[in-house]
Amino acid sequence: MHGEAHIRAEVSLTVTTTLDEPRAQRKPDAICLAPNAQRDLTRKGRNRSMTKRPADLVGEQAPIDLGQQPQSPVGRRHEVDRFFSLSLQLLLIAELDGRIRRCNPAWQAHLGWKPDELIGRSFFELVHPDDLANTQAETVKLGEGKITSAFINRYRCRDGRWLSLAWSAIAEPDTNLIYAIAHDVTEQQQAIQALSANESRLREAERLGGLGSWELDLQTEQLFWSDQIYRLLDIEPGTLEPTYSSFLNLVHPEDRDRVDHAFRASIAEHGQYALAHRLQLADGRIKWVQEYAETQYADDGTPLRSIGTAQDITEQKNNRLMLALKTRRDDALLKLPRITENLDEYALLQQALALAEDLTDSKIGFAHFVNEDQTSVEFAAWSFRTLDAGCQVNHDMHYPLQQAGLWADALRQRRPIILSDYPSHPKATGLPTGHITITNTLVVPVIDGSRVTMLFGVGNKTGQYDATDIESAQLLANEAWRLAQKLRSLAQLTLADQVLAETPQGVAITAADGALVRVNTAFARITGYQAHEVLGQNPRLLKSGRHDRAFYRAIWSHIAEQGSWRGEIWNRRKNGEIYPQWLSISAVHDSSGQVGHYVGLFTDLSESKQAQQKIDYLSHHDALTGLANRALFNERIEHALTRVARNGRLALLNLDLDRFKQVNDTLGHQDGDHLLMEMAQRIQAELLPSDTLARLGGDEFALLLEERAEAPRVAALARELLTRIAKPLRIGDRELVITASIGISLYPDDGADADSLVRHASQALGAAKRTSRNSFQFFDRSLTEGALERLITEHALRGAVRRDELRLMYQPQVRLSDTALVGVEALVRWQHPDLGLVPPGQFIPLAEEIGVIGEIGDWVLGTACKQLAAWDRAGLRVPRVAVNLSAQQLDEINLPTTIAATLQAFGIEPDRLELEVTESMLMRNPDAARNLLAELKSLGTRISIDDFGTGYSSLTMLRLLPLDQLKIDQSFVRDIGADDNDEAIVRTIIAMSRTLGLETVAEGVESAEQQAFLTREQVDLGQGYFFSKPLTADNLLKRWSH
Repeated sequence: MHGEAHIRAEVSLTVTTTLDEPRAQRKPDAICLAPNAQRDLTRKGRNRSMTKRPADLVGEQAPIDLGQQPQSPVGRRHEVDRFFSLSLQLLLIAELDGRIRRCNPAWQAHLGWKPDELIGRSFFELVHPDDLANTQAETVKLGEGKITSAFINRYRCRDGRWLSLAWSAIAEPDTNLIYAIAHDVTEQQQAIQALSANESRLREAERLGGLGSWELDLQTEQLFWSDQIYRLLDIEPGTLEPTYSSFLNLVHPEDRDRVDHAFRASIAEHGQYALAHRLQLADGRIKWVQEYAETQYADDGTPLRSIGTAQDITEQKNNRLMLALKTRRDDALLKLPRITENLDEYALLQQALALAEDLTDSKIGFAHFVNEDQTSVEFAAWSFRTLDAGCQVNHDMHYPLQQAGLWADALRQRRPIILSDYPSHPKATGLPTGHITITNTLVVPVIDGSRVTMLFGVGNKTGQYDATDIESAQLLANEAWRLAQKLRSLAQLTLADQVLAETPQGVAITAADGALVRVNTAFARITGYQAHEVLGQNPRLLKSGRHDRAFYRAIWSHIAEQGSWRGEIWNRRKNGEIYPQWLSISAVHDSSGQVGHYVGLFTDLSESKQAQQKIDYLSHHDALTGLANRALFNERIEHALTRVARNGRLALLNLDLDRFKQVNDTLGHQDGDHLLMEMAQRIQAELLPSDTLARLGGDEFALLLEERAEAPRVAALARELLTRIAKPLRIGDRELVITASIGISLYPDDGADADSLVRHASQALGAAKRTSRNSFQFFDRSLTEGALERLITEHALRGAVRRDELRLMYQPQVRLSDTALVGVEALVRWQHPDLGLVPPGQFIPLAEEIGVIGEIGDWVLGTACKQLAAWDRAGLRVPRVAVNLSAQQLDEINLPTTIAATLQAFGIEPDRLELEVTESMLMRNPDAARNLLAELKSLGTRISIDDFGTGYSSLTMLRLLPLDQLKIDQSFVRDIGADDNDEAIVRTIIAMSRTLGLETVAEGVESAEQQAFLTREQVDLGQGYFFSKPLTADNLLKRWSH
C-alpha cells in the first residue's frame, strides 16, 4: 500500500437494500458508479468526506440526475445489478472476516473464478501467503473506519497463476461490510520488479566499476576528492579547492540544507550517511548523485573522519522524470519527425516552435543558432504565430552576443531562463522596430557537449512559466536540434560519399563478422580487385603470407581493447604482387555500444618505401660521390674501435684538396663537382675492402684503415694517394693538376676514442697545409698548443663588451640611380689590446660557439641606435641603420621587448632600424621565425634577409614572411662579368624580390662594371668598396655631412 499515492475515482457509492427486509435490517449489498460525483479516496481527503459512513454520504437515493425524475428502488437495484455485470473492474462486497457476499463476473474474466464459486468463501484464501499479513492488517484498518487506496496484493487465479491487484475499499461500520473495487496491475508490478532487479544489477556493476570517493578529516576539515569526483563535478582537478563548504556550494540550493542536515545527523547519531540529491554545476546543469558515507570515531566517541563515495545517477533520475512527463510530450515528440520529414531546416524549426507553443500555452516562439565561438548568434526562425501576430523584424543573419537581448542570458548563463515580467526587468532595452510586445518569455539552450548550439524560446503566456514548461521546451528544442543535425548529417553523408569515392586512400568497410560491405575506387586501384569481386568476402583474401597468426591476433586484441589499430602490414594484390601498406582499422559502434562495423583505411607504401630506402642511403652517403658521409664514417669508427679495443690498431687519414675553392670558383660548380668525383675514384683505387672512405663535406675526405694501420704502411699509402691525386686531370679543354694535404692520427697512440682521433687528424691536416701542402703529416702533441691559444682568445672574448673593446664601423648603402646615402650597415670589430683589430670573421663564429653572441648583439643594437641619434644631433640625417641579428638572438623570447626599449631610449623612429637575418637562420625553424619576424615587424622596424641566395628558402616561404628587403650575397655579385651562372642567379633574385614587392640591395659591389650591371637590372641599393669601405662614425659624418 502506497500511503502517499493520490488516486481520484469519479464514483459515488450508492447503497441499495433488499426491499422485503425491514429498514433496520436492510444492509447495503452493492456499490454503483455514478458519474459526476467525485470523491477523493486518498488519505489526504479522508477528513473531508470519508469520515462519514457510506450511507450518510449517499443516503438511500440514487445519484441525483437533474434531468430525470427519481427512480424507484427496483430501478436502482436494476442499475446496480447491471453495473455489477458489465463492470470490467473487480467489484467485491465482503464481511470484515473475509467472507465474500457478492462479486461480479469480472472475477471470472480476470482470475477464472465464477462468482458462485467465491460467494461464501473468505477472500483471505485467495491471497498470496506473502501478502496475507498485510492484507489482514489492511482489513483491520477498514474496520477502524479508515480507507484503503491503491493497496496492492496478489490473488490466486483458478488455474494457479497469481495476479497483482490494486484495491480501493471502504467499510460500513454498522454492517461490517467491505465495499471494494480492484484492477489488474500485474504487468505494472512485473515492470517495477524488473526495474528493481535492473537497478540492483546496475548498483553491483557500479560497485565493481568503481565510484568517486572522498574523505573528510573532521579534525582538520581537510577534504580529499578522487579524480572521479572531479569528473563527476565536470571540473579539472586543482581548479577548485575541495572543502566541505565548496561542496555544499555545488549542491542544488533546494537540497543544500537537507544534505547538510543528513550528513551532520549521521555523524551525531553514529549512523550511515546515504542520500540522493542534486548538484548544480557551474554552467547551470543539474546532476543527481547518490552518496554513501561512514564516519570513524575515536575510542571516546570523537568523530575523526568520514569516508564516502558518490555516484552519478542523473540518467536514472532523468529517465524517471521522462516517464512521468511522457504522456504530455510523447505526441509532440513523435509528431515532430513525421511532419518535418520533407521540410528544410527553417520550416522544421517553425513546426517545433508551434508544438512548443501548444505545450506551454505560448503566443510567440523563436530560435537562434549559436556560433562555435559562443560570442555570436545567428537568427534561425520565427514561429507561425509570431509572424501572424505582426512581427516584422528583419534580423541580420549574424550578430554579436552583446547586441542580443535578455533572452540571450540562456547562452550567457548556459541554462534555461524565465523572464516573468519582461517590460519591467531593470535590464530590459527597447525592442527593435516591428517587434511584437513581449510580456514574458522562456528560453532554453541546447547544449551539445560543452557548447551551446541553439537558443529556443517561447513567450507571452497568459500565466507564468514553470518547470514543466522548461522541460517541454527543452525536450522539443533538443529534438529540433537533433533533427536539424540529422538534416545536416544527410547533407554531410552525401559529401562523405563523394569524399569516400575520391579519397586517394583505400577504404574497406566490413560488417562485424568481417564480411566486406563497401570499398572505394582507391581500393580497386591499389589492390586490383573491383568492388563486385570482394563484397561479401573476408579481407583475408588480401593476406600476403608474410605475417603469422600471432601478428593478426595481436592486431585484433588491440582493436578490442583500444578500439583501433594502425601500423605497417604486407598484403597481396590481385596480380600476386606483395606490397607494403600503412593500415588503420577502427571499430564503429552502434547505438547500443556493440561493434557494428570495422573501417579500414590504407595507403600503398611501395613508393614511399623506395623513397625511404633512398633517404636512408642518402642519410649515410654523400649524394655527389656515393661515398660514406660523416654520420656513417663516425659509425664505422665506433665499430672499428670496438673490434680493436684490446690489441688492434687503426689509422685515420683526413685528406683535403689544396686550393679547391679557387679552382671551384674559377671553373664553376659543375666542373668542381666533376673534379671531386674524379678525386674520389682515384682514392678508392688505392683502398682495400676493409677500408672506409668518406666525404665529410666540400673538398674534405676521410679514410679509416683497419688492416694496414702501422705507421710505415700508412705513410706509404699517404704518399701513393698524394701521387695519384696529383696526376694531371682534364676537365673540358683544360688540364689541371690538383694536390692534396693529409693529416694522420693513429690508434691507440694518438687517441682512444673517435673524437680524439678525428680531432687530432684534423690538427695534423692543418699542420700539413701550413707547411708545404701536397704533403702528409702525422699528429704531434705540439699541435694541441693551438687549442690553448683558442682558450686564451675565448677567455678574452668573454669580457670584450665589459672592457669596452668592441667597435662599430659603418658601411654606407647608396641608391644606385644617384648614389644618394639611404642607410648604413653596422659592422662590429674587436679591438684587443694584444691581438689588435680582430675582424668579425675570426671572433664572431667563436662568440656564437661560446654563447656570448647575444651579449655582443645587444651591444651592437644599442650602440648603433645611440650613434644614429648622435648623427641627428650633429646635423647628419642617416635614413636608417642596419643591424645583423644572430641565431642566438632570434631564440631569445625578450628580443622584441629589448628592441622596443632600445628605440625608445634613444628616441629613434622604428622604421629607421633595419634588422638583418640570414636564410639559414630562418630555415632552422620556419614557423617560429615567421612568428618572431611578425612581432618585430609590428614594432615598425624593417626586416631584411642578408646573404640571400646562399640558403634554401623558397618563394612560398618568403611570401609568408613580413620582409622589406633582400640583400644579394656578395659571392654572386663578385662574379658579375665573369660568370654567366652567377649573373643568372642575380637576375633570378631580382625578379623574385620584385615579385614580392621587396627592396633589393647588392652587397660587395667593387667595380663600375658591377654597378652598371646592377643598375641596368634595376637593383635598388648598393653596398661595397666601390662606394665606400666601412667607416668610423666620425669619418662617415665628415664624408656625408655635405
